[in-house]
Amino acid sequence: MARPLSQNERAWQQLYDDLHSKGFQLRPRYSAQCPPGHKDYPIPYNDGSMNDASHATYGRVVLQFANSAEREMLEQLRSIPDANQHVLPLLSSLHAGPEGNLIVMPFFGKLGTAPYFETSKDLMCALLQVAQGVAFMHSHNIAHGAIHRDNFVEDRSQLIPGGFHFVATGWSSDLKNRIQVVKGGRSATQPKIFIVNLRSAKEVSPGAVELSNDIEGLLHTIASLLEDYSELLPSLTARMTATEVVEVLKAEFDKEPRMLANRPISLTDVERFCIRLFPN
Repeated sequence: MARPLSQNERAWQQLYDDLHSKGFQLRPRYSAQCPPGHKDYPIPYNDGSMNDASHATYGRVVLQFANSAEREMLEQLRSIPDANQHVLPLLSSLHAGPEGNLIVMPFFGKLGTAPYFETSKDLMCALLQVAQGVAFMHSHNIAHGAIHRDNFVEDRSQLIPGGFHFVATGWSSDLKNRIQVVKGGRSATQPKIFIVNLRSAKEVSPGAVELSNDIEGLLHTIASLLEDYSELLPSLTARMTATEVVEVLKAEFDKEPRMLANRPISLTDVERFCIRLFPN
């Protein structure tokens, strides 16, 4: 039996037909004609401001409710040529949703969700990119304002060429099979990490408290991703700048890689739900 829509999902159901007319197909769960018993994970990404869709030209994408200030900040940062720019590309924007705008971004997986990291080098590469992204913003006197694990995502288009479910990332998009990671995993594909959710981002003065708050969020993000691998946690302090954090992580990245695959990882609530739906 299909689970009822959560409060955060109802806005997407209301937009289903409008988005369909614009060429964006949400998952069947959000259609008013969704058949009884349709199996799908009931909770949309993060707080419900993001959801996935498919489009004839763009392929699979992520849609996010955004105000005009967030869209302008995204465009401003993306216009800066920098190898360490880790701001997710903007494919398009639509006039729709409770805030008047939906931005269209490439499909991604949330950092820290399946598939998990296999080597210490893969994990350090991701953390290094996280810190580089924050350092890039700070170098242009822009504070993100909401640095935490949920606001870093990974381009897995080459890592999982067969695709994956937006919420239950360890499963295929139809929730019937486990994902198939390409041979060599992240070491072979080197997926890029991006920052999302610029709703609170703003220009600040050098040394502003907002930059310090970002650093605290960055250190918490790093610690949460290293939660099961505390022996890999480098020496970092809140007095550091984002650039100094980058330098520490670069030194860790250059160390001899270690295998992480044999570390037991407990099943997430999403995975338990999928196993109940599809026990085979």
